[in-house]
Amino acid sequence: MKLEHCNLGDIAALKYGKSLPERVREPGPYPVYGSSGVVGSHSSFCVEGPGIVVGRKGSIGTVYFEEDPFFPIDTVYYAVPTWPDISHRSLYYILQLAQLHKLNTDAAVPGLNRTNALSVKVTFPQREDDRERVADQLAIFDRLMRLNNIRTSRPLSNAS
Repeated sequence: MKLEHCNLGDIAALKYGKSLPERVREPGPYPVYGSSGVVGSHSSFCVEGPGIVVGRKGSIGTVYFEEDPFFPIDTVYYAVPTWPDISHRSLYYILQLAQLHKLNTDAAVPGLNRTNALSVKVTFPQREDDRERVADQLAIFDRLMRLNNIRTSRPLSNAS
C-alpha cells in the first residue's frame, strides 16, 4: 500500500462553527456540538451530515464524527474534505491520527490555531479503496471500544 504525505490543509478545510448560546437554543432533533462533544440539541442545523467536528477552544483537537445534520458551535471547527476521493469517514480517521491536541496556542483557555492545524503533516493511503478498507477496520474497532465502555460502565448486579 503506497502512502500519501502532505499537509492537512492540502486535503481538508477547517470551517468555523456558529454562535448559538444555550439561552437561544430551541430543543430539536439536531445535535449541537461543542469541543467536548454533543452539548445539546437545536431545531435547525447548519451542516448537512456526514460531518467532522474538531475542538477549537477548551478541549482542543478532539474529533467527532456525525452521520446526520448537526450544528457546530463557535468553540469548534468542522472539517470538509477537499482532496478528490477522500470521504468524511477517511478524513475523520486521518484527523484522529494528526494529534491536533498537541497544538495549543493559548495560555488561559486552550486554543487550536487553524493555520497551525492545517500545516500538520498527515499520512494516508494513496488509493481510495485502501483508505476505505482502513476506515472500515477502524470503524469496527471504534464500535467494539464503545460497546466495551458501555458494558464496563454498567453497575454489577447482585448475583445471589
